[in-house]
Amino acid sequence: MEQTTREPHEQPAPATEGETSETQHEQVQPLSKNALKKAAKEAEKARKKAETNERIAVEKASAQTEPVDYSKGKYGVIPLIQSTQRTGSTPLQ
Repeated sequence: MEQTTREPHEQPAPATEGETSETQHEQVQPLSKNALKKAAKEAEKARKKAETNERIAVEKASAQTEPVDYSKGKYGVIPLIQSTQRTGSTPLQ
């Protein structure tokens, strides 16, 4: 038993004038209101998902750069204030 299989990239033979295939029949029929709403909703979801993915990619790119150090130069080695040090002056009484 030899079976003939179609390759996935092959298209089915076009229907002749007397024949109508299901796909041609569906394409001729206008979409219902619910089908149009559903298609619009799916398109909106796809648009939002694309925007989110773009925003995340931008955030990841900016996160890979080194963060800005805002405290640089504001802190350093400061001498300790110790009460045990003798300054040479006498305290006022």
